[in-house]
Amino acid sequence: MTDREQSISGLKQVVSWLEANPEFEIADMDILIRCSTKADLTAFVRALPNPVQKYSGGMFFFAKHHFTDTVSLYGGVEHEKVCRRGEKGTRVVPAQEEHEEPVYEWICDDPILAVK
Repeated sequence: MTDREQSISGLKQVVSWLEANPEFEIADMDILIRCSTKADLTAFVRALPNPVQKYSGGMFFFAKHHFTDTVSLYGGVEHEKVCRRGEKGTRVVPAQEEHEEPVYEWICDDPILAVK
């Protein structure tokens, strides 16, 4: 069984478990699919229905779609696999002697992955 097939089987088991245990409410549910390559994340983004939100968080680039008010599907991959790090300015760092240091952001050149 491939990793993909195992993941789908596991997700079906979660759904069955949720249906079999109605005694608790679900406030919301975020499902994360961790992609391993830029090609996988690009395919994920293309397959999602609109609207797709794209953003950076910590070490990862994410794309997500809200299927309902309570269910969101995320795809994520490490920044360095899809973007390049670029300096966007400087910030003042309080210290013994004030100085400036570079401020970086992740720049995704592929339009399908561009954060707006």
